[in-house]
Amino acid sequence: MRLAVTDANIFIDLIILGLVEHLFGLEFGIHTTQEVFDQLTVLQKESLDVFVDKGVLTVYAFAADQLVEIGGLDFPAGLEPTDRTVFYYANQLGCLVISGDNKLRKFCEQKRLEVHGLVWVFDQMVELQLISRTIAVEKLEKLISYNDRLPLEEIMKRIRKWR
Repeated sequence: MRLAVTDANIFIDLIILGLVEHLFGLEFGIHTTQEVFDQLTVLQKESLDVFVDKGVLTVYAFAADQLVEIGGLDFPAGLEPTDRTVFYYANQLGCLVISGDNKLRKFCEQKRLEVHGLVWVFDQMVELQLISRTIAVEKLEKLISYNDRLPLEEIMKRIRKWR
């Protein structure tokens, strides 16, 4: 099974949309870092604890020497410390990153690490029939009503295609 390291923004949006359980229906082992998990609210953590308990979400806690190593690496200015842990962990595992953070995505692409965002997650959920096209359209419309950081053109393509 392929692995994916997921950033906080993906969890947050999927929790808001009521779709987080479908993330674990994808054909990936889902991982994140303790630093990402710590960014979430208590309620968001509780939503994910179920998946940690089931063993389908791995929350990786770095050792002190790994954190020192991450701190010594050359990252672009503005790449948040939490995003650095996502990159480092995914790079160590040799797996893909799922993130909506533009700086992290660009850095992963620059380093030739496979990276995808929330639109891709929707593509996967529809392709695997985890959600219907109708539900996907409904949730994407809700998503763009509160999140203006996403690629609107790509989302609108999906909405037109799935309607």
